Amino acid sequence: MIHYPVCVLVLLLAAWASMVPGLPQAAPKTLKDPRLKGNDLLVDAQVGRVLLEAPRGARLISSSPVLPPLLDRLADNATLIRPNLVDTFRCDDRGYGYYADQDNECQVFHVCLPLHQLYPDNFTTPVVFQFSFICPEYTIFTQDAMVCAWTTEAVPCEYAHDLYWINENFFRKVSTDDGFGTRYAEVNEALPE
Repeated sequence: MIHYPVCVLVLLLAAWASMVPGLPQAAPKTLKDPRLKGNDLLVDAQVGRVLLEAPRGARLISSSPVLPPLLDRLADNATLIRPNLVDTFRCDDRGYGYYADQDNECQVFHVCLPLHQLYPDNFTTPVVFQFSFICPEYTIFTQDAMVCAWTTEAVPCEYAHDLYWINENFFRKVSTDDGFGTRYAEVNEALPE
């Protein structure tokens, strides 16, 4: 059984200890919502905290995400699928899209994500992310359908670069057939001449 006067005395001692200089003080606990919102989410996810913590008056001249070696970007069993991986493909100066990696006989493909193309109001300097994937055994990335397909059903790898133009259809608006509106282009729709 706890006595009321003892509880009051303990509370008074705790309050007094928090006011005495020189005694270690507990930091005030504040709960902060860890989820970012709005522009904070975009900046943190795409560029990172560097911009938020830059000195006052500093300006970002350029930014480039670190591109780890290809082997680090693929699944752990990638060398079982393709023992001799070549790391030559880069997304620099490419638009958003899916690209067959011809140096890896199209068993590897890359997704290029240029932020300045997708978010032109937020990114004026080129910032390009590159994501790499490997197709399962006995399949290659076929550029016309942008999927991994059996080698007998896929576009031959040596012609993949001739179909990179298909990526230009992402986010491209075209007139509707009746001419009264717009729609997004189909992935393999011909480009205007």
